[in-house]
Amino acid sequence: MEGLEEFWIKNKGLLAKWVWRFSKDDGSLWKTIICVKYGIAHNTLLWNWRVPSTASFFTKAVGSLFEEGSRTADVLSKGFKLVLGSGDKIRLWEDAWWDGCLLKLIHPKIFALAVLKSGSIKEFGDWHGDIWVWKIDLRRIIYDWEVNLWNMFLLSLDCIVVRKSVSDDVAWSYCPNGLFSVSLFRRFMEDNRWMGLCPNGKSGRAWGSLFQAIVWSLWEARNLMVFKGSPTDINYVIDLINFRVAWWFKHNGKGSSVPIYVMVENLNDCCTEVKTRKHILNKGWIPHLGNALKFNVDGSV
Repeated sequence: MEGLEEFWIKNKGLLAKWVWRFSKDDGSLWKTIICVKYGIAHNTLLWNWRVPSTASFFTKAVGSLFEEGSRTADVLSKGFKLVLGSGDKIRLWEDAWWDGCLLKLIHPKIFALAVLKSGSIKEFGDWHGDIWVWKIDLRRIIYDWEVNLWNMFLLSLDCIVVRKSVSDDVAWSYCPNGLFSVSLFRRFMEDNRWMGLCPNGKSGRAWGSLFQAIVWSLWEARNLMVFKGSPTDINYVIDLINFRVAWWFKHNGKGSSVPIYVMVENLNDCCTEVKTRKHILNKGWIPHLGNALKFNVDGSV
């Protein structure tokens, strides 16, 4: 099952690489054919349109990467970042270029009042020398109760830097050089495997190991009960799960110098972040109690 999961993730990574090439290969024959076939603007950066039912099997497979709520959509939406240049390719309202969000969803009222509801950013302003000036035409004048909404919209645009001589681009935010990597995609997919169930603040990998420990322990207890007639103690199974997760941390270097019984007792802290290991180790000196003998032992013992 694990092998099938790895194969599935690798296949998704190769499809994501195709999306990356689609954003980069401007003017290529294969991109031109696809854009003409599906009625897409030739300067489109990211594959973010609805795939028609008549599309090929491969095209549907690429479209499935962006299905709402899927693991791949979550990783790719955070990984692919639109980099604004001159505004020649990025669409003002329809692309998630403003801090990863759609401007029409952040300012729905202004979008409803806008005359032009589609088009690249360069169509919504002019260059006055080396200074970019926004120009958003509205269907009517702004009412008094809409002034604050309009000012907030303008404030959102004022923090944007449009670069005159640089074309818009796409970057892979998970890599320092901005280039897409299938191996990095696979790593983030694996880390994101159980994040849909993971509580806030918990480590995705820790949550994944906890899930696997639960499934394995329950499967093992079930087999012992069915095939050997052994009685099942639920408290024993829970302790076994905690013990296995603690050993997973210790084996992966998350607390190699921490005694296993300490990790079991502090499993909730271990699952939060690896940094909590220091919290377990760096305990201050505690004075001895009355009528007791206290030994101070250094770390070499």
